[in-house]
Amino acid sequence: MLCRVGTAHQNAGGGPCPPYGGKAMEENELQKRLRQGLGLRVGPEMAKFLLRRMGEGSLGESAISAMGGDARTGIPVLRTIPINVLKNLASEDRANPET
Repeated sequence: MLCRVGTAHQNAGGGPCPPYGGKAMEENELQKRLRQGLGLRVGPEMAKFLLRRMGEGSLGESAISAMGGDARTGIPVLRTIPINVLKNLASEDRANPET
């Protein structure tokens, strides 16, 4: 799993270390946030791709293209999403923790 901010973390044992209380972002959570925050409905494979690209540091890119559907109409769309917007969506719950 990738951490919520899309960076590689390591714990003392050498394994992945998701920050913020040990939680890691799942594909379905990213799908939900993209749909609510950007109005973009993506499939599980696109969500995995976006999480992987955030985890890789996006190779110095400032934006990532994502193929999905408009959340209201379902019309296929290709959106270019700035990396900082994706990272903000991924770390949104740090500011508003659920109880």
